[in-house]
Order: sequence, then structure tokens, then C-alpha cells
Amino acid sequence: MIILKTWKAGDIKRGTRVLLRIDANVDLVRGRAVIGKHDKIAKALPEILKLQARGAAIIIMTHLGRPRGKQTEFSVAPIAKAMGKALGTKIAVAEDVVGKDALRLASTIKPGQIIMLENLRFDKREEANDETLAELLASFGDVYVNNAFGVCHRAHASVAAITKFLPSFAGGLLVEEVKQLSAPMKKPFVLIVGGNKLETKVPLLSTLGVKADLVIVGSGLLPAFKKGRLSTEAKTVIDLLGDRLRLPLDTRVNQKGSVIDLGRATEQILPTWLRGAKTIVWNGPVGLVEERAGAAGTKALMKAIVGVHGARSIVGGGSTVALVENSTFASKFTLLSTGGGAMLEFLSGAKMPGLEGLRG
Repeated sequence: MIILKTWKAGDIKRGTRVLLRIDANVDLVRGRAVIGKHDKIAKALPEILKLQARGAAIIIMTHLGRPRGKQTEFSVAPIAKAMGKALGTKIAVAEDVVGKDALRLASTIKPGQIIMLENLRFDKREEANDETLAELLASFGDVYVNNAFGVCHRAHASVAAITKFLPSFAGGLLVEEVKQLSAPMKKPFVLIVGGNKLETKVPLLSTLGVKADLVIVGSGLLPAFKKGRLSTEAKTVIDLLGDRLRLPLDTRVNQKGSVIDLGRATEQILPTWLRGAKTIVWNGPVGLVEERAGAAGTKALMKAIVGVHGARSIVGGGSTVALVENSTFASKFTLLSTGGGAMLEFLSGAKMPGLEGLRG
């Protein structure tokens, strides 16, 4: 069990400038950020309210998308607007990450106020874990709080290097997620892997998959296992998992003949494959959910998972969690992880750079 340092009342007195790292990397809808009941932004709000109640001056840091330099469409302004509305307060957004405007806002912020720095990834030094950038960010605050589990597997300046320059603590959401994911993986353990590129799944199957009693793969991975044309990756997976591997029995195809979803027979057998499971970990849609006709299998899978009595059910991955959040099953899952890659790396036992500087 990883023990993380958490802030106490004595660490954050009235007027303390708190650099708060959250993960607000969500899809914008026509340029607007929509906060759902269970999504990562909604889960970040309680920590902000808690800090506000202490009279902290809150400086929020997040990234959005994968911009190439400063690109207007990746501005965090829509995130700040949505969060401000949810919190009932105005959140000013700096025009830059660590430039003149960021310095102006950070140096004039008052107790209880909230500002947000511009998209961290507008500065190329963020993803390089550059200590110069980390030190500049740290100069804006008195205390650093990381509440962004979804980026803790990244060695980035606002996640890892910054802990060298400020008293650093884990936020409540981060602590709870680490606690949940640290719980024993009771057996039988079933791993469900979606997506459509088997080569990107081999590392996961080589670490977490081999610990599972059963591994179910989605329709997007099935072409790699085509009889007579097994890919190199498929052969590797078969060697690793043997008879623990479950491939779709059938699939649905679109008008072009491309596989887009699990077939009806596979949907019907899902409850049988999951029967008796004590731990279920799911990452990635099992169909091409971007197409309306490709979402039925994933919906059937949700229903099958929540129907397993007594199982711990953990789901991660942006698109997967978004589908669950928008379903009637969201409250029935044990954990909707705020991190996809972070969740899988944590469960696989990989070192998490963002947690190292927060250890108690």
C-alpha cells in the first residue's frame, strides 16, 4: 500500500497560495466543456471547495489535448468557464503558462480566489519534465497539491519535477484512487481489453494480463487473430495467455465489411464468461462506439459487469469511462478511474513518477 502525504490545516492557512494540479483533459463539445455527474472535472471540485473553505488562494494547473505549441483551440478557457459556473465563482485564466500574465494573476490573487494557468502543454518544457519550468511554476505558490491521478504515470514538470521545489501533498481524489487500486485483486480476476491496435496492448497483457484468470478482448482486436494470418503480436498474446484468452465468437460489420462490434452470440455469452468473478478490470470500448451501430456490444458488456454479484468492477480510459458515465450503470461500478493509462500502469506495478514526490 502506497502512503501519500496529505495536507493538514496547519499546512494551508488563510492566504496560502496553493498550486493545484488537476486533470481536466476532457473533450470539448462545440468549444464548450460539459461537466458530467461522474467525470474527472466533477470529481476535482470537492478539493477546490475544501481549499476555498480554508481561505486558500488557488492556482489551478491542467493540460488539454495534445497541442503543438500554443493553439487557441486547446485553450483551457472553456474548462475554467465550466468550473467557475459549477463553483459559483469567476475563474480568471492567464494568457500564458509562466509568462507576464500568469505572474500578474498569481501575485495579486486573494484568499478564496481561483485562477487557472493556460494549457501546460503550450510550453514544451512541461512534457520534458524540465526543472526550470517546474521552478517557475513553483514560484507562484507556497504549497503544491496533486489531485490528478490520470497524469501520475507521466514524468512531467507539473507532476514530478515540481515536487522538488515546494511542500507537496496528494489531494483527496488522488488518495482515494490510489487506495482503491491498491486493494487486493481478488480471484477470479477478469481483464477486459478493448481498442483496435493489438501492438499497443501487448505490454499490458504481458504485465497485467498474465495475472488474470480470464482475458476478454474486444472486436477491434479480433482481425489480428484471423486464422491463417495471425499477426506477430497475436502469436505473442496466445503464447502468454493460452486458454485464458477469450476472443469474440462473432462480430457485427458495417456496409464496408469492416468489423465494428461484438456479435449477438458474444453479447449473450458475456455473463457466462464473467460469472463468479471477484475482480473485473475493463479498459477500452469493445466496439467502434463512434458509430451508432458499434455501441451495442459495449452496452451489453456494461450490463453484464454490473450483473456480477459481489465483484469489484474497475473501469478506466477516457472514452470507456465517458460511455459508462452517460449510462444508467455508472453508480454500480466500484471505481470509474480518472486515469486510463495511469490506472493500467499502476495495476501492472509500474513506477509512477507523479507519486514518488508525494510519498509519506
